[in-house]
Amino acid sequence: DLAQSIQVDQSGNFTGTADKHGLDTTVKAGAHDSVHAQVKPDKTGKVDWNHDGTTEATLAGEYKDGKNYDASLSRTQDVAGASVTEGVKHAVAGGKTSDSVYADVKKGDTTAHADVGLADGKPAEHLSASTKTAHDTISGSVGHDAKGTSAEVKDTHDFGGGTTGTLDLKRDGAGALGETG
Repeated sequence: DLAQSIQVDQSGNFTGTADKHGLDTTVKAGAHDSVHAQVKPDKTGKVDWNHDGTTEATLAGEYKDGKNYDASLSRTQDVAGASVTEGVKHAVAGGKTSDSVYADVKKGDTTAHADVGLADGKPAEHLSASTKTAHDTISGSVGHDAKGTSAEVKDTHDFGGGTTGTLDLKRDGAGALGETG
């Protein structure tokens, strides 16, 4: 095993490991704060600022090649029993660029996502939500970008005994309406 333990000072303010799985290190910055950094062999990494054991902010990124990479800055907090993450993101996928601000909410089996920004220099926005009940998984989304407005509503029902059925209504950016079920 290539694991190497890094212990720079005797006070324990800087500890971590560097091995074939990447770098994982924590630096204490006073009695209440620390910075935790991870870099993985798959070219992903993140830096967290922690205060009293709670992550206050995360800077994350991934690099595949010159046409595929991203970077984001986010914060997750508890609001009325829901986990709420807000952030900003810059992404390049296949040479196409997007910049957005976003928010994600999760409470139990219910999730929601919203983002607004630019995709290749043109306005783009998206809203989506999903929830589960005893027998249904229901989701919906609406978005708008340079291709137009798209929307989808989907319900998957569990009839029991391993039998499910799905109703999926879609409208794509070109105006085509489709359904499956």
